[in-house]
Amino acid sequence: VFKVLLDDFPIQFAEDGCVNFCTYCIIPYARGRVRSLPVPTAVEQTRALAAEGYREIVVTGIEISSWGQDLKNGETLIDLLEAVCTAAPAVRIRLGSLEPRTITEEFCRRAAALPNLCPQFHLSMQSGCDDTLKRMNRKYDTTRYAQSVALLNQYFDHPAVTTDLITGFPEETEEEFAQTLDFIRRCGFAQMHIFPYSVRPGTPAAKMRQVPKAVKEERARQAAAVAEALHRNYLAACVGAVYPVLFEQPKDGRYFGHAPNYMEVLADGTDLHNQVRNVKVTGTDGASLLGELLEDAGAQDTLDGKSIQPEIVSVIHYINTHYQENITLDAAAGLVHMSRYHFCRLFGSATGATFLEYLYNVRLSKVHQLLLDTRLPLSQIAEKCGFTSTAHLSRVFRDAYGVSPREFRKSAAEKEPPEQQ
Repeated sequence: VFKVLLDDFPIQFAEDGCVNFCTYCIIPYARGRVRSLPVPTAVEQTRALAAEGYREIVVTGIEISSWGQDLKNGETLIDLLEAVCTAAPAVRIRLGSLEPRTITEEFCRRAAALPNLCPQFHLSMQSGCDDTLKRMNRKYDTTRYAQSVALLNQYFDHPAVTTDLITGFPEETEEEFAQTLDFIRRCGFAQMHIFPYSVRPGTPAAKMRQVPKAVKEERARQAAAVAEALHRNYLAACVGAVYPVLFEQPKDGRYFGHAPNYMEVLADGTDLHNQVRNVKVTGTDGASLLGELLEDAGAQDTLDGKSIQPEIVSVIHYINTHYQENITLDAAAGLVHMSRYHFCRLFGSATGATFLEYLYNVRLSKVHQLLLDTRLPLSQIAEKCGFTSTAHLSRVFRDAYGVSPREFRKSAAEKEPPEQQ
């Protein structure tokens, strides 16, 4: 099911229910067990929204990190993301709130290969104190949370890590709150949502010793001051960068939109609604980024009769010459000293395909050849050709050829048995 927010960002509600039973939350009792939207349905809905002209889709749920648990087929959230991103390569895909357990080395490696996945990750935190987290019945501690933040910063270029914080949770002491303030400073969040604890009747936390309302509100005020300083720091680090901004509507005499990192951007312009335009960030007002629209770079070279930038020609030549089907987006952008966002825009305008689509075509050519010429198992073919799993390979192959790799190999074998490699 899709819900539309402000007629600009459709929300794919890909999961319902929760079984985490945090002590402050009524949702597990109200929404029940985890129910996941199957990948084929998600892909169909994503393509339909792309066809309607939407430029960004938010994939979310009650507890999106648990997506796939009920499907019993081994699929996890990263499988859903790969399918959705591939289904609409020209559409930005943004994730809803995640549990820290989702952020693993494999998740980051596979997610970083998706050029249309927005590098903004909302990691649910609630507290930066281990004792408080235990009373909340959260399934992580601050060490695991910090590992997730570190992994995101390792695999993505200046990602926006955002979070939620509850102040004045039952029995929270001044020392525990001080630990939380110290932890959020160390995490360096781009943005935070801060709430004083609110009692939910029927939950275990409602029976704990409560913190006075005035104390909860004062702690929220102190945390908000720290969060504002962190937000300003993050914005300042964006100055000088170029971002593809999805513009929404006029605001205060300018047009505003959001960069892939979800920071609000203001720029002079007219009739920019639902356009994605490159913007160079020239400053910040402390709450938003300020920038100027950039014209597309002039054509300087040709490929198949089309004029394109020489940097893109060099990347394509490198991939084809060295058969680098496993090259990452960041590595390709680094070859020509571009940001991933600028590179993606130029590559798409030059080739008519996203970088990921181009690599898929290279990979699929190799898969096609190996299926015809060898008896290698699909798991080995997937590894050789840069796919993250057999399921990932099968999904992409079926989308391209209308049959599964096994069906293709069987059909080919009936005509001429392949030679053993």
